[in-house]
Parts: sequence; structure tokens; C-alpha cells
Amino acid sequence: MTNAKHSVKAVSGAIVALALTLGLAPQAVAAESAPVADGTIRIDGPEFARPSGPVTAGRRQGRASTPIDDLDAERQKRPEIYGFTPLPTDVAVVPGEFEPVGQTLIAWTINDDTDSTTRTYFIDLIRAVSSNSRTLVVGGYAGAAQHARTTLTQAGVDTSKIEFMERNLDSWWMRDYGPIAARRTDGSKRFIHTRYYQDRLNDDALATGLANQWNIPISRPKLESEGGNFQSDGAGGCIVTNDVLNRPLNLTNQLTAADLRDMFGKLYGCRTTTILDPIKGEGTGHVDMFATFTGKRDVLVGAYDPKDDPENAKVLDGNADRLTAAGYQVHRIPMPGHGDDTYRSYTNSLAVNDAVLVPVYTDDTAHEREAMDAYRAAYPNRKIVPIDATSIIKSAGAIHCTTMTISKL
Repeated sequence: MTNAKHSVKAVSGAIVALALTLGLAPQAVAAESAPVADGTIRIDGPEFARPSGPVTAGRRQGRASTPIDDLDAERQKRPEIYGFTPLPTDVAVVPGEFEPVGQTLIAWTINDDTDSTTRTYFIDLIRAVSSNSRTLVVGGYAGAAQHARTTLTQAGVDTSKIEFMERNLDSWWMRDYGPIAARRTDGSKRFIHTRYYQDRLNDDALATGLANQWNIPISRPKLESEGGNFQSDGAGGCIVTNDVLNRPLNLTNQLTAADLRDMFGKLYGCRTTTILDPIKGEGTGHVDMFATFTGKRDVLVGAYDPKDDPENAKVLDGNADRLTAAGYQVHRIPMPGHGDDTYRSYTNSLAVNDAVLVPVYTDDTAHEREAMDAYRAAYPNRKIVPIDATSIIKSAGAIHCTTMTISKL
């Protein structure tokens, strides 16, 4: 972010290390925080047990070690962090992800016990992202910021453009719980944060903590959704899958498609919202697993070979037709196979200023060249950077899922 009052406080020379308490007001930071031995500032706050088991992007695994009712009770104790707020009245639009990026957020929840291929994935991701935008690495446990700094430095990553922050997190799926930055009618930012998975209270608190730290207004609507299931074309058009209607909070509130479109209009400035069908069998139900905007009227949509997956070939063809009818220029990109129940995706990518980072998979290269060609055609003036996502995709996400970009406004 370019506004000086939103920049993170410098600590230990050019490297910045901060931590957020859950909902702590920015003016309280200096009084309540204290540097630890490695120079990282950590602000103590409530801590919740992480979900037990592998924490996937979807809801198939990673249930809470604490009963959901108890977690909901914890949310009710902290309305300043988790409480719902009125729908905003000042949102103009959410910029498209292909537009200039001011900062990219990435969670660091890995440690020395994390498998080497996943560790390498995050090193390569941060190396590529930080070469093209300011980068904020959020360490997700005590000592994580120093662990990230040390690991990246040893791998030869230039950390001069990286800021380090530390606070409790449950997972590395920054796209799903990080703040969505909307442009207000006066040109300033507003953060939007929808309720995240019930069992991930630490993740669910990050957006409000960042908003408080950076003095940015935030809206928390009575809507359960994840950032991976929302995209904006930057011109008032938005896409989402109908899987959002099946989230527990939305079912309780009997949310309809009409309700969703009305809420998106106020939250994100969506004058039109095209509701698509999710990939059948894929755990997240998110739109970023098969589609990505590359321009205000251009969108890449995945295509399955009917011989490999006839059912999802029809689903994605139907989504492509729906987007064409909505006025978009639809470009198709192949979908890798999922015979091993791993739903790989080339659209789970990240446009970050002069580069576009595209996931590739060493265990499925059949369509890689065609996918890279599709991105070169979509972004002829940008560098297309492949990132090996073979390990991370087994947890139901890739590059887009593990990053959140804050547009330059």
C-alpha cells in the first residue's frame, strides 16, 4: 500500500516485523508490544487450538479440536473481532486481480517438520511474489516470523521487499481469510471480510486485526464465504459458485441467489453477479479452481476432456456458456486430470504486476504447454512464471489460494 499511514512500522533496519492482537487498536501497539530476542514484535492476544489433522482448503478434513458450539461462544465474546456489521454504503468496486498490486499477503505456518516439497513451494512462491510486489509474510505461530526470515535468507531470497508480521493463524489459505480490498466512492480502501470456516478462529480474526493496524474501515457482513469463491472483473461484474449457498450460516439464514446478488452489490460493488456451478467432487467448491479474470471482459475458464471427466466437462462448458451470455470473452484452458482425487488447476494463479505466477505439476504435465500458451496469450506483456505446486495442491489449493493481493488504489 502506498499511503504512508498504512505502511507497517519498521523494525531492525529494513526488515519489518510486527504482530497483531485480535482487534487491538493501532494506537495501543506501542504500549502493549515488546520485542523478543530475534527482534520480532509480538502482541499477545487470545489463542485458540488449531484444527486437528491436515488443514485443507476445503471442509473435508481439519475439523476443530474444540466443539463448534464452544468456538461460536468464543466468537460471541469478541464482537469487536467477529461480530457482524451493517452492509457498507460507500463501496464503488473491487479492482480486478489483473490490475496493479500494491501488496501481497502470504501466511507462514510451516516449520521444520513440514515436508521439504511444501517448504520449497513457499520459498519459490515468496521469491517470485516479492520480486514483483511488496510482500507481507504473516508468521502464524510464536517464532514463525524469524523462522520465515531465516529460511528465506538461507534459500537466497532477497528479503529487502518483505515485511514480517506475527500472529496466531490456523492455516496457510490466505486467499480465503485475508481481507478483500474494495475501492470506496472517495477512492480510499475498505476491507471486506466474510465469516470463515467455523473451526478457524485465528484465521477469521486476521482481516480485522490488519484493518485496525492499518486504520482501514472493515465490513463483516452476515455471510459465510471464502475469498477463493469470489472474483471481480474490476468493472462491476463478479463471479461466484452456488456452493456459497450451502455454507452453514447461509443455510441458517436461508440465503437465496437473489439475496446473494443484493449483498454482493453492497459489499463489492457488483452490478451483476454471475453464479456458476462448482466442479463436482472438488472439495472447496471455489470459483478460482476453474476460472480467472485476465481483463475486464476476458476470463480464462477450465475445460475438461470429456473422455477423462464427462460430467465436469459439461459443468465447465455450461459455466463458459453462462459467462459468454454475460458478455465476457471466454478463453478455455485445459484442466489436468484428477484420477488420484487431486483436483489440479491452472487457473489457481496469481497476476502480480509484471508477472503472472502459474501452478504446474510434476506428476501431470500433459497439458502444461497448452496452459502456459493460454497465459502468454492472455498476458502478452507480462512474464509467465511457473511455480511447482505438486505438493500444495494435494491439500486442495495452489498459488491463488495461498496468497491475497491488495490492489493499488
